Amino acid sequence: GYPFSRKENSDVPDNYRYPIGNYFQTQEEAEEYRERLIIKQELEDLALELNNGVKIDWENTNQSRYFIFWSHGEERFQSSDRCWTQTEGTTYCLSENFLEEAIKRIGEERLLKLFK
Repeated sequence: GYPFSRKENSDVPDNYRYPIGNYFQTQEEAEEYRERLIIKQELEDLALELNNGVKIDWENTNQSRYFIFWSHGEERFQSSDRCWTQTEGTTYCLSENFLEEAIKRIGEERLLKLFK
């Protein structure tokens, strides 16, 4: 979980890290990526908490599943519910207050690091 510097050797560890995305040109890039991973996990944890133990049922088209997105046109966060599709990498929550709670607990500035 902590970035470190290592010279490129084209050895087994290097060849393993590169295809899984654990390979950065600078210390700053690595630290920014680490911060995004932490924020993503905080968002996932918040969704689980707000779901109160209820699992998302992708077969149930009547169950609202909220997700957060950044509107580039309006330059603000928005939330929507999508009952018919699931997008890879998106965090879904059953609470319509997901966006408000995320901004309150994680902070808008930190959330921007995930979305911009």
